[in-house]
Amino acid sequence: MVVIGRFFSRRDDRKFGEDLHRNLVRLFSEHSAQVVLNDDSEYRGKRSFDYAVATISTPDLDLRFVRVRGQFEVYISLPTVRRWDSLDSALLWLDMQRGIRSKTDLPNWDYGLDWLNVNWDSIDHFLVENWDRLKAAASERGF
Repeated sequence: MVVIGRFFSRRDDRKFGEDLHRNLVRLFSEHSAQVVLNDDSEYRGKRSFDYAVATISTPDLDLRFVRVRGQFEVYISLPTVRRWDSLDSALLWLDMQRGIRSKTDLPNWDYGLDWLNVNWDSIDHFLVENWDRLKAAASERGF
């Protein structure tokens, strides 16, 4: 039964990665992004029926997208040191360190997200337009 669960988890992750590749056009074209295989540790234990993880790697920043039960989360890490931090938290921390009032320009990807009606353009736009900020947040968090 565990083998079947891993098979479905890997399949769901692959499909999720394909969705991201198809929908985050600017991220992939402007930042040489590519979907990479998840670490085997992702497949230990049971997952809920709609849980999927896709990791996107670029030369200067890695992004991990997690979808589970109506929630969509994004994590960032430097490629050299895989230490994932929530994108929201990392940006808030960066703004606080710089004495900037936190920006509220994050796309709505919180709990209750209607997965069939995701505004991919706003997510793609946010990631590309804030790329330097994302890199700074990953770098300055002490990674």
